[in-house]
Amino acid sequence: MFTDTPGMFGPGQVRNFGAVNFDRHGRIERWVDYWDARQFGVAGWKKEQEPPAQWPADFRESTVGETASPLMRRVATTLATALRAGDIPTAMKLFSTDAVYEDVPAHIQITSQASIHTFLTKAASILPYMGAGTAVRHVLGHDSGGGYEWAATHGPVPRGITTLELDAWGGIERLTAVWNGAYADTALFTALAQKAIEH
Repeated sequence: MFTDTPGMFGPGQVRNFGAVNFDRHGRIERWVDYWDARQFGVAGWKKEQEPPAQWPADFRESTVGETASPLMRRVATTLATALRAGDIPTAMKLFSTDAVYEDVPAHIQITSQASIHTFLTKAASILPYMGAGTAVRHVLGHDSGGGYEWAATHGPVPRGITTLELDAWGGIERLTAVWNGAYADTALFTALAQKAIEH
């Protein structure tokens, strides 16, 4: 996670999440950034974005392969499978009791397993990384931190990343979701804020 200060990419401050793979010598083999263009300005982003047809289907994850630790792969894939199926009880078994859930574009942060359970239940139909059409693109990390890149075909947001921080027992202590909010309309953010208030 890193921040581009104002002036580097326009007037706003941009918080980026980098998916980075290293080879066995510690050299970077693959680096894909995820960020929310609403921080940059939607109008400016639309002027500079490449046409969707020019986006690659593969972000070279097939080149580096799956190198995440077995624990991170298990947690990430189990979580993604449960979220795709809308199976919130199974997803919540992966979280520690004092977990923190953060959705960066929606500016939502929820604490405690019980409150996260309630929010995900209410917001399942509108979160871009939940429901049918979502899939894991690539898993990264080790036993204490990492996450997974995901793709979605069921809504306006085509891709994103979910970072996971695990405790000593392999439970999710912190989940942070990052996706480009410029793809979504204001109504989605209003609805997510309402679900967070209702929880």
